[in-house]
Amino acid sequence: MAVLTAGADADQGQVGFFHDRGSGLRAIIALHDVSLGPALGGCLIRPGATKESALPELTELARRGSYQAVMAGVAGGGAQALLLSPPAATDTGEFWRAFGRAINSFGGCYCLVPHPDLGAAQLAEVAKVSRHVLGLATGAGASEVTALGVWLGLEAAVRHRLGQASLRGLRVAIQGLGPVGFALATRLHLVGAELLVADPEPRLVGRAVQELGATGQSYDQILGAEAAVLVPCGPAGLLDEPTVARLRCAVVAGSADRPLATARTGRALQGRGILYAPDYVINAGGLILLAEELRPGGASRERAMVKVCAIPETLTEIFVRAARTSRPTSEMADLIAAERLAAARRRLRPVAPAVMAASA
Repeated sequence: MAVLTAGADADQGQVGFFHDRGSGLRAIIALHDVSLGPALGGCLIRPGATKESALPELTELARRGSYQAVMAGVAGGGAQALLLSPPAATDTGEFWRAFGRAINSFGGCYCLVPHPDLGAAQLAEVAKVSRHVLGLATGAGASEVTALGVWLGLEAAVRHRLGQASLRGLRVAIQGLGPVGFALATRLHLVGAELLVADPEPRLVGRAVQELGATGQSYDQILGAEAAVLVPCGPAGLLDEPTVARLRCAVVAGSADRPLATARTGRALQGRGILYAPDYVINAGGLILLAEELRPGGASRERAMVKVCAIPETLTEIFVRAARTSRPTSEMADLIAAERLAAARRRLRPVAPAVMAASA
C-alpha cells in the first residue's frame, strides 16, 4: 500500500504515498523531523488535490510542526497528512482503518493528532488499528489549554508593545469563536477586557454578546475595527498586505494557524509598527498537552502547564531579538526555532527512519 521516499537528512524528511484499493484511501504523509521523538501532526482532507500540488504545502506544514514542537519544549517533530480521497458514503470505517495502517507503516515515527477535518468518530476508527493516535484521552481539554497559552502570550505581547502589565480595559477584537476563540474570549472577559467579536455562525456571536457583554461585528468588519489587539482565531491566510493596510491595532496575536498569507505579510506588519505574535509559538498549548500522552505513565496536566506557562518567555525572546535586528517577528521565530532544532540534533542521536514495506 505504501511507497516511501526518504531524504538524505532530517531537513528533507520522509514522505509516504499511500493507495489502498479496497477502501479507496489515497493519502500522503510527510514527516519533517524525528530527531527528538515521533513526528506529530494532523490530517487535511482535500479531495481532488494531486500529489504534485499538495506536497510543497505538506512539507512546509511538517517543518512548521517541528518548529512548534521545539519552541514549546516538546520531545517530537512535525508531520502532516493529507487525504486525497474522501471515504465512500457507505464506508463502515475501513477507510479510516486503512489510514491507521498507513500510519503504522512509519513504525511509531508518526503520531496522528486531532484536526478540525477529523471528528472523534474518525479518530476512534483509526485508533482501532493504530496505537499512534493522540487526543482520545486529552483532546477534549486541548482547546482550553490552547486558549490559556494564547491568553498568556497576549499579555506578553501587550507588555512588550504597549508597556501594560494587564489586559484590563483594553479593547480586543476576536475573529473566530470556535472552541479556542470562545474559551479565550471568556478569559479576556474575566480580566476586564472590552470585547469585539465576529464569527460566521451568528449563534456564537449572540452567545458572546449575552454571556460576555461583547459587541458583535461582521466577520470582515472586525479586521478594520479600532482595538489594541486583533486576535485571529479563524482560517489560515487571513492576513494579506491589503488587509494589513486596514488594521487599526497595535498587536496581532491569536490561535489561528498560519494567519499570514505570505512572508511579505510579516514585513508589512512590521512596517506599520504592529507587533505579531508568531502563531505556532502562541498556539502551542494543545500540542503540549497532547504530547504528554507519549510520556511514560501517561499525560500530566501539571507537567503540560509548566511548558504552557513558558510561552510568554519564548515570545518575549522573539520580540526582543526581532527589535534588536530590525527583522519581522515571523522571520525571527523561524530563525530561533531552526537554531534550537539544530542544537537539539547535535545533542541527541537521531531516531532511525522507519522502513516501510510496500504491499499490493
